[in-house]
Amino acid sequence: MNVVFCSSDLYAKCTGIAIYSLLENNKELGELNIYVLTTDMSKEHQQMLNDMCEKYKRKMVVVEALAILEQAQSELNLLDFKGGLNTYARAMANKFMSADVKRALFIDSDLMVTGSLTDLETLDMADNIVAGVYEISVMIADLCYEDLDLLNQCPHYINYGVAYINLENWRKFDGDAMIRKCVADAKQPFRIAEQSILNLVFKDHTMTLPVKYNFSTALHGIPYETICKWYQRKTVFEKDEYEKAIAHPIIVHFIGDYFNRPWYENNICRYKTEYMKYYKNSPWGKEPLDKKPDNISLFFKFYYKMLIYLRMNGHDNAYFKLRYRWIQWLREHISDMDKKIKREI
Repeated sequence: MNVVFCSSDLYAKCTGIAIYSLLENNKELGELNIYVLTTDMSKEHQQMLNDMCEKYKRKMVVVEALAILEQAQSELNLLDFKGGLNTYARAMANKFMSADVKRALFIDSDLMVTGSLTDLETLDMADNIVAGVYEISVMIADLCYEDLDLLNQCPHYINYGVAYINLENWRKFDGDAMIRKCVADAKQPFRIAEQSILNLVFKDHTMTLPVKYNFSTALHGIPYETICKWYQRKTVFEKDEYEKAIAHPIIVHFIGDYFNRPWYENNICRYKTEYMKYYKNSPWGKEPLDKKPDNISLFFKFYYKMLIYLRMNGHDNAYFKLRYRWIQWLREHISDMDKKIKREI
């Protein structure tokens, strides 16, 4: 199996912990090749990652991605996303991976792998190019940051933080040309970077994976009944699939607020105990947890305190409404609030 991380020097620690969790829980894989696509990772951090992989007798390849990403930015007229271009690496998957690589799991660094990936090796993808889990946050009623017209064109709008890509099919259907045409024909910017580009481009070549392969923060601790009530597409997964993900997630994805991310001080993450086991046993185990961001406005400091209180005291339904539905009300009724939310949430 080939697993590809898109990272940076800033995210080297998170990448290292994610890779460590992958190595620990996939010792039975006959072959496991790890690729790290980066624009600025220091040689020191690269060496730490490589030494860790060697202990597990796994191959690691660092790919310097800046030149290809800058070329893609120029050709496709892409905007920087959160201060960089790393997120667009998935859109250039075919350019980064050699012709002998038939499939690869492209994966973010803000997660932990808690189970085996062996079932993906035998996954029948037919003529599909990508397999992934629904992007849950855009399924919440009245809270859709992406353009609804775009979403309605996609039978399956997936989260590309965990994307299993069939590169053979990508080459068969000339995915590179499909991407160029899509971006050239676009009449307005894509709000969620490469994720929306690839969902639209491969809308007829996308299949879904069980939610256990990308069990993200928006689902942590949320009752299934709440999901059915507030999510626009209520059939994204059934109750038994959701319960299996809770009991035995394969990949736990920490998206969003700092206090829901286990590498921050004083976090209230539902999976922090499990994450800290990997953290402490990784080469980064003696490093302190990150401090919370210091550029949070007074308004959002108060807002976060309310969320933390609700989460810590088990008020999951109230937390869900305040975290996801009230924010939409703010966007609709307070001038410039959308820009503040994008900057601080």
